[in-house]
Amino acid sequence: MRVYKFIDKEWALVALREKRLKIARLTGLNDPFELLPFAAPTGRVHRLSLAMTLAELNEGKGWICFSRKWSNPIIWAHYAEQHHGLCLGFDVPDEFCTAVRYVEEREPFPDFDALTEPEKLAAVNRMLFTKFNQWGYEDEIRVPVRLDPSTETERGHYFQDFDDNLRLVEIIVGIRSATCRREIELALGGAEGVEIIKAESSIDRFAIVPSRHPLRNHDDLVYCIVRGRMLHPVEFVYHPDFAAWTPEQQRIVAEIRRVADALQTDTLSQDQFDEHHQLGGVSTAGYQFGSWNAAVTAAGLKAYDGSRPREYSDEELLADIIRVHRQLSAPPSERKLASLGRYSLKPYKARWGSITKARDAAYKRFGDPEKAKPSE
Repeated sequence: MRVYKFIDKEWALVALREKRLKIARLTGLNDPFELLPFAAPTGRVHRLSLAMTLAELNEGKGWICFSRKWSNPIIWAHYAEQHHGLCLGFDVPDEFCTAVRYVEEREPFPDFDALTEPEKLAAVNRMLFTKFNQWGYEDEIRVPVRLDPSTETERGHYFQDFDDNLRLVEIIVGIRSATCRREIELALGGAEGVEIIKAESSIDRFAIVPSRHPLRNHDDLVYCIVRGRMLHPVEFVYHPDFAAWTPEQQRIVAEIRRVADALQTDTLSQDQFDEHHQLGGVSTAGYQFGSWNAAVTAAGLKAYDGSRPREYSDEELLADIIRVHRQLSAPPSERKLASLGRYSLKPYKARWGSITKARDAAYKRFGDPEKAKPSE
């Protein structure tokens, strides 16, 4: 049976390099009703017996949880880093796979003392493979695994190695993932028979489907930074360490390139970046790369020399307000000037007190673009 495992990019690459999957424990599953499809027993003895059974299962048994398909966008959002992660496809023998049954209501707790052995086994299987129907989007397939205490890691984790019963055959890259083909091939370490697929959104269904274009390498790509409804292409110069960077580092490098291009400069100060970047919740670039200049050079720019003169004339500053006004066909707000202007807002506020007063000074000096051409 072909089954699929959704994983965050970081851990997916680790799984590929180490050729193994983490085994889930009962205490680590995300459903508080896991293994509890029956209403809680009323008798104290039965409650104690159930608790002991769950504890025994947790110590001796684990699961590798898969999905039957990879087209559902919800499961990508929940389990694959909001479409930034990967989905690994495996071929697993049918006899090892059990589909989860989804129900609307919890069943009455069975009277195990009154059940025959086959009925007891059926009740235990319902415990292991029944979930609330709101989890149905997962379309889950479970592969039970017996835990080997000799393989437990220092952190109490267990893993299942890739083998003939867990054969990797597909890697699907999320629609928002910055992962490139070279990065995956390096993690695979020369493994053969694995198809690499780039995902995309279906044009006519609420579904994730194979892309019409193959997954490429970073040095083949043109990056796009989303700003409002516009897509701004940013040419990226391949860096030999790009494959080892985190998604946050990759985002920062691409945005440094975009800001430098907008300001028409071959270097960039951290103040300029802080003033113009459009990344929500971005971490400090210097922290991500060790220093600001390390981030700048990683983006293919010259290291920033803090001794460079940063004073601009009044005419340069005011002329840029006129340029942004013409670009927008409207007076630029403070936010728009910060986004589209070539200079920081600080000199405007220092010299004129506010952006509104600076804008008025620009119109007085060059004329209002809506009424007259700027003076030569």
